[in-house]
Amino acid sequence: MRKQRMVFTMLAALALTVLCGCGGGRGGEPETSAGSMAPPEGTTDTSVSANVPEGSVVSGGKVFSLITMDTIDQFWLQVKEGAQAKADELGINLRFDAPVGKTDAQAQSDMVENAISNGVDGIIISPTNKEALAPAIDKAKEAGIPVVYAGTMCSSENYLASYTTDNYAAGEKAAQELAGLLGQKGQVAVICAQQGDDSGQQRQQGFCDCVGKEYPDMEVVQVVYSDGEAEKAMNLTTNLLATYPELKGIFSINEGSTIGMAQGLSQSGMPEGFACIGFDLSDNTRASIEDGSINGVIVQDPEGMGSESVEALFSYLENQEEPESRDTFTQSFFVTKDNLDQF
Repeated sequence: MRKQRMVFTMLAALALTVLCGCGGGRGGEPETSAGSMAPPEGTTDTSVSANVPEGSVVSGGKVFSLITMDTIDQFWLQVKEGAQAKADELGINLRFDAPVGKTDAQAQSDMVENAISNGVDGIIISPTNKEALAPAIDKAKEAGIPVVYAGTMCSSENYLASYTTDNYAAGEKAAQELAGLLGQKGQVAVICAQQGDDSGQQRQQGFCDCVGKEYPDMEVVQVVYSDGEAEKAMNLTTNLLATYPELKGIFSINEGSTIGMAQGLSQSGMPEGFACIGFDLSDNTRASIEDGSINGVIVQDPEGMGSESVEALFSYLENQEEPESRDTFTQSFFVTKDNLDQF
């Protein structure tokens, strides 16, 4: 049985509206890790290193392949930073790949197969679609290459370890904060990212389940999908406001959706008494909290995810040590204008 721990720092009450359709409950619960959560500095680097080792190239060192969802969101670049720092410390050659777009599961699958063909020693991946990536992960297992999931999961059980946020609990937390801002009543909506993304599905489910069980005077009127792209999320936000004149709040589940939600609210004009909560801290989401465009965001530990993934692979390959817990929740925080300076 997996053990749950989600750490949230909450220094201000925030209002947030949610769009969502609800389904079944959550699965098992992993161990948790304090990680190495430092205040995210953010980066605007959007380059992809195209399977070229980063940092100091170590002659004869092991080679790990890191494959993230994209290089658009600062979140994934922070995963890369954490992985690179640990790789440099351990003498690992790290290769970084990511699709150009946010929904290209085939490109990710091809990257996994290329890593297998190139004979890498380990793979760290953030699957954009939990089902579509499963065959490629299974091939890595058949080739004797251990795989670690960072940030989000895949349906394949052929993996060594995972390091993610407790995304279901994060969705519940967003619902609770939004309910507090709205006086526990009103229509809300959810802006999701990609269909098939496990982390996003867990956040949506946690939010919807919490609203349905705890807040009878709140209603999730719609769940929409932005593919994690800011422009789509902006248009979805303006459409939601036009379609539901009584809408009181929105929950957006990733960085790109949060940026677009803030832009849409700014473009349409924030209705009086409206509340919104997003996900991930970047330069853009930080600015939106500062100017009041959004009430707050749930912040993850991307650098910790990257670092711990590299360390798990290294320990397994060097010492035949499997992680004490196969699935680990890294820490997360609830950030508002009141505690923003701590991050």
